[in-house]
Formats: sequence, C-alpha cells, structure tokens
Amino acid sequence: MRADKHCQDLLKKADIPADTLKIINRKMNELKAYLGSPSLIQNYVEWVVKYPFKKLTQTHATLSDAIIQLNKTHCGVTDVKETIIDYLAGLHTSTAQHQKILCLCGGPGIGKTTIAESIAAALGKKFTKISFGALTSLSSGKSISENHPNEPGAIAKALINAETLNPVILLDELEKAPKNLLPELLELLDSTQNKAFKDTYLDFELDLSKVTFIASVNDVQALPSPLKDRMQIIFMHPYSHKERIEIASSKLIPEICKDFNFGPELQEKIQKLVEPLVEKLAPREYGVRNLKRALILAAEKYARQFLIQKERCSNEEIATITIREVLAAMNPELLQDNPATILNEKDCVGRVNGMYAQGSSGGGLLKLEIIAIPHGKGKLKSNYLHGDMSLEVQERIFAYVKSISSNYNIDSKMLTQYDFRFGDQNYAKTDGPSAGVAQTAAFISALTGRTIKQNFAVTGAIDMYGNVLPVGGYRDKILGTEQAGIKNIIVPECAKATIEALRKDFPTMNIFYVSTVPQALEILLNPAS
Repeated sequence: MRADKHCQDLLKKADIPADTLKIINRKMNELKAYLGSPSLIQNYVEWVVKYPFKKLTQTHATLSDAIIQLNKTHCGVTDVKETIIDYLAGLHTSTAQHQKILCLCGGPGIGKTTIAESIAAALGKKFTKISFGALTSLSSGKSISENHPNEPGAIAKALINAETLNPVILLDELEKAPKNLLPELLELLDSTQNKAFKDTYLDFELDLSKVTFIASVNDVQALPSPLKDRMQIIFMHPYSHKERIEIASSKLIPEICKDFNFGPELQEKIQKLVEPLVEKLAPREYGVRNLKRALILAAEKYARQFLIQKERCSNEEIATITIREVLAAMNPELLQDNPATILNEKDCVGRVNGMYAQGSSGGGLLKLEIIAIPHGKGKLKSNYLHGDMSLEVQERIFAYVKSISSNYNIDSKMLTQYDFRFGDQNYAKTDGPSAGVAQTAAFISALTGRTIKQNFAVTGAIDMYGNVLPVGGYRDKILGTEQAGIKNIIVPECAKATIEALRKDFPTMNIFYVSTVPQALEILLNPAS
C-alpha cells in the first residue's frame, strides 16, 4: 500500500496529460497482475515521471549565430559548413512538415559528432545521441522476461536524458543498426508517422515530430536504400595537411595548454611538434583524434619536467620533447616507416601508380600491375573481383593499345602470342574508367619493356581515340597521393580550373596537365634501354 501511495504521489506531481495518465494506470495494473512486484511498478513510475511530457526548449538562435558557432568549432570543411548553413536556413524559414534528415558520412575521428553538437548549439537546442553499435530495439529496453521490458527504449531514454521534446538526436553509426530495426527507423524518420511512436515499456505514444534527427555513418553504402532515400548525405572527407595543422594550432593546442596551465614558452614547444606529427599520423587516420592524443602526451611529458624542476627548485631550461618520444608513448609501431609512404621502389615494367577516391574514406595510391605471359593467345586475365575494373574495360583499353602499337615499336606477335594478367595491390579500392591512362601506361610498358617512373601518379579516363577525359574526386586523390609521399601527378588538362581552385590544399605538389595519352606516356615512361 505504501508503495502504491508513493507511486500515485509521483504521478500527481508530474504534469501528465489526462489521456496518457489513463494508459499509465492501466499499465500499472497490468504489471501488478502479471508480475506482482512493487519494486517493478515503482521502477516503471519513476521512468514515467522523468519523461518530458510538455517540456520544450525555447529557441532564439539566428542564422548569424549558427555561422559563428560553426566557424568557431570547425576549421576548414567549408563545403560541409555551407551545406549545413543552407539546411539551417531551411529550418528557420520553411513551414513544411517534411523535414530533411541530415546524414554525416565520414571515417572515425573526422568530427561527425562535433558537427552534430554544433548544429544543436546553432539551433539553441539540447543534444543527445543514440549509438547503434549494440542496439537491438528502439522501442523497448532491457527485459526481465520475453514479454516484459524493464526500461524504456532508446528513443524514450534519449528524450528523458535531454529533458525536452525538441532536442537534436544523433543516430550514431546508423549503418550498424540490425536489419530488424529497419521498420522502426523508417517510422522514426517519417514526419507523417513519428507523431505516435509507441514505446513498449512506457506503453504510451511519443510525439517525435519536434525532434531534429541527424544520422552519422562511417560507410554510406552499408545503409539500406529505404533509409538513404530519406536522407541528405553530407560527405566529410579526410583533412588536408594544412587543415590538420590549422586545427592543431588554432584549437587543439590552445585548449590543451589551457587545461595544463602552460604559458607561452611551453605552448611554443608543443607547437613545434605539430608538423612532424601531422606528417607521421595523417596517413593513418581520417581526422585528428590521434593527433590530439599525441599533443596531450607531449603536454604530459612537459608537465612532468616542469613539476620535477619545481620540486627541485631548479632554473634549468626544460628539455625539448622529441617526436620519437611522443610516438613511442602512443604506440611503438608508429616509429616504423608507414608502408604507404615508402618511396624506395625502383622504376619497373608494368607497374604504375594510379589514384583512387573512395567517398568519405578519402583517397590514395592505386598500384596497377600488368604482366605479359608468353605462349599465350592474346587473352586478358583479371585479378579484380567486381565493378568497373572488369575485362570489358580492359578490352576497350587493349583495343586502343593495339591501335597505337606501331608508334611504340611493339612487335605485333606479342599482341597475339602473349596473355596479359592485370590487377592491383588493393583491388577493393578500384577506380574503374578513371584509371584509363594508368592502365594504358601499364600495357605499353609491359609490351615494350620500358620502365615506368614510380615517383609519379596519374588519373584520368580515356576514349577510344586516346583523349584524356575528366574524372572526379580530385581533392581526395591528390591529398591521398601526397600523404603516400609522391609529389608528381598527371591529371586531365580539362580539369585544370577545378584542380587549380584546390591548389591551396596541396601547394607543394607538381602537377602535369595532359590532354592525350601519348602526352602522359611521354612523362611516365623512361626511355628504352
């Protein structure tokens, strides 16, 4: 009886709509009849009274506030910020009920969560997130039996944590959601259906129409098509070296030095580590998570020296921490050379550095290889598993190679008495027709025995007449190639305006523009020995 009175007192103090209160009392009676445990009924009521039935966050943020907030919290990523500002402008002015769901796509540590937090701050709303790594249901929580959950589902708990009905909720790593959640997710993200989202434990309907949902994924291809159709995908690409240095200098180091109470002298010492750390860590991560860890480790080492000298009343100058000390403290494996940045390969026959871009995962080198096998019949054999890098593509390129074979003194017998096997060292990142120039160079090299310069990389599609055609993903391709240590690239002449507009991101890269395959071959191939 005492427990019943306590529960009724809690319900009276909560501002619960009358219709919902009837559902709650019915649920309490069901729990009493089926389970008979006062503690379980009390647990249910304590969850119920935490739910923000009528609470809304009053928002007064302007678009100017949003622009200031995004620029304050994020360096670079101009295209991402522009898209988000357009989205926020739509929220401020549109009266449409069908709100777009933003989906931030990028690798780990790229800043998806902080972007979502900034959007919440720009809207003047509270922020919370739901992680889908181990989630099995949105509408019910942990269960004490098969039919009786013992806590609210993830959506209700998110609203309880936010203490408002109109927060920004980040659906984090949405691609990890199990397939059985798809119907719930489709209901959740449909503004015509989510006004009455049923939580199995609370047993009453949740009005989610005022919630701003944002999704984040590491790989957008892993999302089911029905979900992708409800979203506006924003790709967050890996930072350039310049952006990483800017983030470290303007944001990370001032924050770290403030936390450690460091003065200008120690801040300057940590600043000197930034560029070598970026060079070492950039090929290994999408964002700046490890860079921040490294800078914190450096700060801890300087703090240790400072405290020891203070205890000894010493006036000696604090010794400079080296990058080797920081990397050894992080992970001794970081002291080894990164295989992606070793440029000790000799110029060789049949191998060429292509360039790939893979959505939000960035880009890099695509090492294409072709070997000529004697006693054959002019057949092509492939190591590729699927996609555009297929025999059909290679056959078109081989047809062009045959048409120009006389220009390169290629024995016609080789074209019919040899087989050709082609592949690459990471065929999961195939670049399809975009590697047309590279593949042609590998064919000509294999047929003539002329070696290909390994300090060059090339991208560009070709037509049947050997004209070099534009491709896409230039920024990611060039940055990935630069991180691999290559400073010379060959790209389509017709993309010159696009690439020159990006020049600030890779100022030290030597760029060669070509409009035909022979021009590219003139640069890539070494003279016949």
